[in-house]
Amino acid sequence: MEQIKICIIVAMDKNGVIGHGEKIPWILADDYKLNFVPKTKDCLVIMGRKTAETLPGPLKNRTNIVVSRNKNLQLKDGFIIVDNVFKAVREASNFGNIIWCIGGAQIYREFEKNFSIDEYHITYVDGEFESPWGVPEIIFKPDLSKYLEYSEESFYKREPSEKDGKRDRGNSHNFKVAIYS
Repeated sequence: MEQIKICIIVAMDKNGVIGHGEKIPWILADDYKLNFVPKTKDCLVIMGRKTAETLPGPLKNRTNIVVSRNKNLQLKDGFIIVDNVFKAVREASNFGNIIWCIGGAQIYREFEKNFSIDEYHITYVDGEFESPWGVPEIIFKPDLSKYLEYSEESFYKREPSEKDGKRDRGNSHNFKVAIYS
């Protein structure tokens, strides 16, 4: 059997903020379309319950595994629900040789604690984000000291559009994608 490659894909600000409650404090359409979708398409994605509940349904063209201890969890058809990360990885071995862990912070930490991460794909969002909703920040700070970094893409620029003068192409902020392996 071929060894499974485990990758974490995440967007964060320079302080490790990946969200506030169930909201993400930025809009990065290009990161989604040019980074997340091509990498995870036709692959297996593992996420936590909170991440799954923010989605309108399973991500298309992917096998979607949700980790939750809630035995009565009700999600739309198309999600595979397991109760721990070990079962998620075991289930993943039936679907291919690459796993994309897509969040949230608790699932990222469980993966780091229990598995060797082959690659981190980190979108660094230009800015520092405090919660406007009065909920605590969701923080993820991986230890990348043993990995080599290379940038896959240069900074994406947020350029004023003719319509509103604020943003172009659905990017609320500048960002850079870096890979650690």
